[in-house]
Amino acid sequence: MPRRGGCEKECNLCGTVCPTGAIRPLSLDEKQSIRLGVAIIDRSRCIAWSQGKLCLICAEVCPYGAVEIRLPFRRPYILTGECRGCGLCEQHCPVEGEAAVLVYP
Repeated sequence: MPRRGGCEKECNLCGTVCPTGAIRPLSLDEKQSIRLGVAIIDRSRCIAWSQGKLCLICAEVCPYGAVEIRLPFRRPYILTGECRGCGLCEQHCPVEGEAAVLVYP
């Protein structure tokens, strides 16, 4: 399954360039408050969960601080109240094939 591209926090060009008007122009403040979906971690595929290896990529790329690494096992948890569903965690997940973290509407 190909990875989807993520939605950059500081970009609102989709609404400007959309030729059909399906995406309306939004200010950055308005865009950043919209929830596109929510990320879910598949623990059976996640390197930190399934292999016990350190992997912080999803937490490092999340512009909303919605991925928390909890001690003592250093495993990622999605803070659903903070997640905007931008998909950057899914896009950058290093797991082969389907990502271990997926964004659902």
